[in-house]
Amino acid sequence: AGLEADHGVAKWAENANVGYMPQDPTEEFAVDKNLTDWIGEWTQEGDDDQAVRSILGRLLFGGDDVKKSVKVLSGGEKGRMMYGKLMLGRHNVLLMDEPTNHMDMESIESLNV
Repeated sequence: AGLEADHGVAKWAENANVGYMPQDPTEEFAVDKNLTDWIGEWTQEGDDDQAVRSILGRLLFGGDDVKKSVKVLSGGEKGRMMYGKLMLGRHNVLLMDEPTNHMDMESIESLNV
């Protein structure tokens, strides 16, 4: 978090698809979008509306929640949405900075499925 590397080299395999989750993802949510539209930005070829609804459901967002603005999300809700972004990215390497920060136990347990 703001520190420069003082030595070492990271070498990734050719097929590495790296996903990153910052400790504070606030900047990711400074847009005028609802949850469905925001998570829809991260879909891959072949994903449909059902994939988006499924991800939001796994992240404990349902009903009218999916229509609310991402700007009003709590820290824990932002964290859950970032998990959704990573899931849709189909990454095989994840770099996470305190990924369960600000999450309640129900949210943490839902991610352990």
